[in-house]
This record gives sequence, structure tokens and C-alpha cells, in this order.
Amino acid sequence: MSVSHSQRRRVIARKTALAAIAGPLVASALLPIAASAATYRPTPLNPKQKVSVGLLNSTSDSGLLLAADHGYFTDEGLDIELVPFKSLSDMFPLLGRGQLDVGAGGVAAGLFNAAARGIPLKIVADKGHMPGPRGKGDDYSTLMVRKDLVQTGKIRKYADLKGTKIALVGGPGSIGEFAVAKALANGNLTLKDVTTISMTYPDLVPAFANGAVDAAILIEPFQTFIQTQGTGVIWKTYTDLFGHANQIAVIVYGDSFAAKKEPARRFMIAYLRGVRDYNDAFGPKHASYNDVVNVLARDTHQKAQIFDEVRAPGIDPDGNLALQSLQEQVAYYTRAGEITAKVDLNAVTDTSFSNFAVSQLGHYRR
Repeated sequence: MSVSHSQRRRVIARKTALAAIAGPLVASALLPIAASAATYRPTPLNPKQKVSVGLLNSTSDSGLLLAADHGYFTDEGLDIELVPFKSLSDMFPLLGRGQLDVGAGGVAAGLFNAAARGIPLKIVADKGHMPGPRGKGDDYSTLMVRKDLVQTGKIRKYADLKGTKIALVGGPGSIGEFAVAKALANGNLTLKDVTTISMTYPDLVPAFANGAVDAAILIEPFQTFIQTQGTGVIWKTYTDLFGHANQIAVIVYGDSFAAKKEPARRFMIAYLRGVRDYNDAFGPKHASYNDVVNVLARDTHQKAQIFDEVRAPGIDPDGNLALQSLQEQVAYYTRAGEITAKVDLNAVTDTSFSNFAVSQLGHYRR
């Protein structure tokens, strides 16, 4: 089943109105696993259920964009409205008041502070992690260092970062700060040992060229732009820094939507079907690659060839969260004083929806 172009593009419909308004970890056993996703045949809800979804229209939104384009939400009887925001934190008030059902965005101290302040929300599934679908070394975000500093041997080991100028996108409490702090800690340094500069990702391209910064955490496509212009090198991947999967973005349910078990479960099924199409295309299968890229290029407003050049974010096809990474982030932000109250990660994550979806679709086969 497919949706019309007008249905797919209902992204802007309530943007103005929304902008103006602007569980314990479930360890329950899975239901019997379906034979395969190919045998899954949904019966749509009747009447249809409206679901509003906040997103950033970034590459890590691929699961949502593909699920909408391929008709998976419609298959479940869900009338999806995709609403663009600048950040996940902008969605919190609406999620808390039930004026937005689902949020999709990056992990940062603000997410945990929102939970600590009692904003009713649940982290329910992965939306972006590293490494990417091609495996080790395929990191969508990396620590880049100016090429001349590496070539001259001025920066060879973590301790050599002392006294450098390091750009932070998002400032204090951001995932970039968390990663930089980890790199410095690997050299027995702290943020006090470097000069941090607040910048945007586009600003970093000329900043590497003119020497305004020495290092920065970059995401795609900007790290590829800097590599291409020959002014920076990927010095460490996130996998190098942490040694395990790192959670960078998540799917969040408002509690009022999570309480609607049937629509919330069906949303997750449709979402994971889209995520699996993404993994089929960007992983070893390389299935329907051109079709998937054309959808993502259109919806993220990028040129299709960019997807051939850059690294893709990992999005777990079973929705699994990198819980160790989330725990480390909570611990870091707490030590740094960027989380203002105690956060019980078990109370703000709920894997029951992804578990249910996998019980219907079967585990993804790579």
C-alpha cells in the first residue's frame, strides 16, 4: 500500500500552530517471534488514528521518512503528520502537554533534565547511533583535527590536545561536549585544559581552512566536506573514543501517546519497517539503494550523490537502545553539573514497544 505525494508531504501542515504553542526499563519476555517481516500483514486501525511526530529532517530521521513514503504508517491505520523542529528540546513542552505524540532528535543533557523536571516522556527506541550500518569505522560523527597539526606531528596522542582550540556545536550539555570530554579524559585532560569555541557545523568548514579551530566533533556531510577540501582529517571515530556503540539520537513518546497502547505499538512497527528498509539499502545488502536515496534526498533537501560520499548513521533495525552509552552520558552530565536533578534512566526508558514490534516482524537478519 502506498500514500499519495500530498500525504507524504504533510510535513508543514501544523508547523505554525505547533510552533506557536511552543517505566521502568521493560525486561519482559518477548512474544513469540514471527517467522519474518515478509509474512507480516497488518490490519489497519478503523477509524484511523492521528499521530503527530516532531523531527529534524536529518539523515537519522530516515526510518520515519521511509516509513511514511512506503506507506507503512497507513498500513497500520495511522494518519501521520511530520512536523519539523530545530531540536528535540523544542518538542519537550508539546510532548509533555500531549500536543505532540512522538519526538525524534538528538540526545543531550536537556533530554535528561526534562525527565528530571517531571515532563512525562519515554525514550522508546534508537534513532541514531555509531557505528553505522556498514560496521566498524563507519562513524557518522568523528573527532577531526586540522591536517597540518597531524602532518607535523603536533597532535599524535590524546595528551597533545592540551592547549588546543576545540569547537563545540551545541555548547555545554551537548553530545559534542560529551565526546570531547571523553577524548580529553583519554589523555588525562579536562575541558579546562583546552579553549572551547561555540560554532555551527557550517561555520566549521571555513574554520578548519583558516586555522580558527584546531579540532572539533563533526557530523556528516561536514566531515566529508572538510576532508575533501584537505584541511582536516578524521583523527578518532566515536568507536575509537568509547569502544562501544554510542547513542546520538532517540525516538521519544509523550506519556499520553504511550498510554494508547495500540497506536503506540503500531507506530513502532511501521517505524522499524522503515528503519529496516534503510539498513537494507545502506548495509551489506545494498537493496533498493537508489530508491531509498531518492526519498531521503528529497525529504532532507540534499543532493542524492551526497549519500554516496558520506557515512550513514547507524539506526538499529530492532530499535535497540545503546543503554551503556545513555548511562555514561547521564553520569557525565551529572558530574559536569549540567543535569540539575537525579535521573533514573530506568524510569525514562521503555523498550516494550520495540519488543512488541520485533515480536510481530521477527528479528532483523543482516
